[in-house]
Amino acid sequence: MMISTGLPFLFHGHRIFALILVAIVMWETTPLAAQDIQPTYLMVSDPEFNVPVVPSVLPEGAISLWQNTLRSSEPELVKAAADSIAEAHAQGFPGLEVCAPELVKVLQFSDQHPVVIYAVCRALIELGESEAADQLFQASQKGDTQLRMLIEPAFVKWGYRPAIDLWIKRLEDSNTRRRDLILACEGLSVTQTATAVPLLVDIAVDRIRPSDLRLSAARAAGSIANEGLTDKAATLVESTDIDIYCALALIGRDSGDDAQNLLTRLASHPNPAIAAPPLRSLLNIAPVLVSPFAEDALVSSDPKIRQCGLDAYIALINEERLPVIAGLLNDPHPNVRMSARRALYAFSDNHAYRERILELAMSQLLSEEWRAQEQATVLLVALDHKPAALRLVELLRSERPEVLVTSAWGLRMLAVPETADGIVKKIKRESIGKPSVPYGDMQIGHLFEACAILGEKRALESIPKYIPKDITREKSRSAAIWAAGKLIDGEPNEKLASALMERVKDINGTVEELRLVRQMSAVTIGRMHADSQLEPLKDFVGDELHLDRVDYAIGWAIEKLSGERLPVASIPELVRKGWPLQPFSNSQ
Repeated sequence: MMISTGLPFLFHGHRIFALILVAIVMWETTPLAAQDIQPTYLMVSDPEFNVPVVPSVLPEGAISLWQNTLRSSEPELVKAAADSIAEAHAQGFPGLEVCAPELVKVLQFSDQHPVVIYAVCRALIELGESEAADQLFQASQKGDTQLRMLIEPAFVKWGYRPAIDLWIKRLEDSNTRRRDLILACEGLSVTQTATAVPLLVDIAVDRIRPSDLRLSAARAAGSIANEGLTDKAATLVESTDIDIYCALALIGRDSGDDAQNLLTRLASHPNPAIAAPPLRSLLNIAPVLVSPFAEDALVSSDPKIRQCGLDAYIALINEERLPVIAGLLNDPHPNVRMSARRALYAFSDNHAYRERILELAMSQLLSEEWRAQEQATVLLVALDHKPAALRLVELLRSERPEVLVTSAWGLRMLAVPETADGIVKKIKRESIGKPSVPYGDMQIGHLFEACAILGEKRALESIPKYIPKDITREKSRSAAIWAAGKLIDGEPNEKLASALMERVKDINGTVEELRLVRQMSAVTIGRMHADSQLEPLKDFVGDELHLDRVDYAIGWAIEKLSGERLPVASIPELVRKGWPLQPFSNSQ
């Protein structure tokens, strides 16, 4: 959304603050807290380099420049200064509060262009200047709806009473514009203004009003009242879809018998978009209330309804429900199948369920459904179920990238010696050509790491093919080089070390070598104790290390080879440039 200004400058950094939305009916599930694991690469943390973050600072004199520029008579400059203040504060730079008095003074000039007023108000809100609420309130009343959309959510946060009074007056005035009414509904909802409930209900049940306004009013009323609006809601449930949505919003979090009866009626509605919210509400009241619907819900075409059925089974878990939950590892919707996997993981802590869960997960892993294979792999790896490993070797040939990558990672995590032959054969087959990008590259990266963990030196035959530069294959090349260091730890290989040193130094060509490849090359030189590369490493890095993972890897290798720890360069300050208005310097 842009403001048409007529001024000869762009509305730089324009950002509309999101309106505060109040969801009365929960549509999404809260995932179980499961300490499962996700595919990652070991090489990025072995060895670990704690490279400090380079601190960012504003250009010297920037704050004083912006502060002084706010006094300018040029609207372009004032707007640029306000935008700079807002953006700098949003990025975490300190000390900008000193600009607040000058920002407030700008609002006192009645002839300021609207786009300048917007920028200044945005800056004050970003600074959290609640003391300027009166000035912001006056500006919002003189400005357009877009300005009020910016300012009024701040009043909600600050609990600004004049705004609350204004919102109530808007509801009482039949001439109030629709967008301003919606702002009022949202503000009154968040501030929990109980006196507004009758006015909100009147709007919610008024079929002449716009649908979005009715729903906003119903949500606000339901969130404030919590109970007592079911009778009003009941008058709407036999009519149009928007009437039913308003009825559900009016019920809100009411858990009384009348509300439960009404929700139960709506939970069997043929329209999934209508049935899902009451199912979720019933689930929040008491999962047992969803039991009559759960079995049908699990085969619904709508993922939100299937999620409700799954959550009911999770809340009312017993051994008979485990196979149903396991079957949902193959659900078409990722949220549903991941919820099923997290649930099975959480229930595996129960000794009575663990063996059955492993059995069911293995059954899904052995199926021909790629979704089930992927989720079962993650689950079985999280449970460290090593009998799954041989099946993972078979899945390395999967046509689905989700499976071929996850199975390779799983083999590295489970590290079962009997899988070494299959892993090495897969690496050799891919080494004849080039692994596909990006998934084949990712898969081979995991497999090289697996060889390193298993101590499988046959992988060394394929590693030379992954050393020449190819910037499209970061993971496989980096992991191959990292694995070489693990597999020949303490055994110098001069030819390999020389080739790796070329990777470390390759920064001057048209296309630089990948940074991860350079990092792993330095690490492997150190691990193999290639003393011949000590001086080249020192010459390349200089007398001290800079805040860079490749530099730290080189320093780590030098320390491995010589015992000498290079000092770390003083931490520089990164001057952040590119502001709408910034000081001039000769270096720019």
